[in-house]
Amino acid sequence: MAKQVEEAAKERQSLRSEIEKSSHMMVTGIEKISAKVNGFGGNGSQLPRSQKYTGMAAVTYGVIKRANEIVEELLKQNDASVKSRDQAREQIEQRNYEIAIEVSQLEATISNLRDEVAKKTSAVEGLERDLVVRDEKLNEVSESLRKEESKGLELKEYVNECENKL
Repeated sequence: MAKQVEEAAKERQSLRSEIEKSSHMMVTGIEKISAKVNGFGGNGSQLPRSQKYTGMAAVTYGVIKRANEIVEELLKQNDASVKSRDQAREQIEQRNYEIAIEVSQLEATISNLRDEVAKKTSAVEGLERDLVVRDEKLNEVSESLRKEESKGLELKEYVNECENKL
């Protein structure tokens, strides 16, 4: 019987050791996870305590409570990220709308400028045609003037000849 009691004590000690190792692993594991969560308020603090549980159950309670806090923090961060993304998307859509309006205005301005250039080109072509017609008339008048001057010179020579004969 003493042997059985001794074996039971060893087994009990072994179980205690295993429970302590498991508790330590759970605590250090959740602390590492807590440290990785950006902005988590539970960093550096002890696990939440329970008035109701003791031993391994208390450690398990603390780990579950801390895991729940971490999940809530991650959900808050995710919500903030989604909100930020949605705001950025809305700003991009607004800017795209503004750009579309600006492009439309620029296209209208370009169209108006093209119309204006076409009108001015037509006016320039009309002026060039008028200039050609005036040049032709000027050439005709110049030619006519030369002919008249030539006739005038001939008449002057004739008058001089007549005067010389008289």
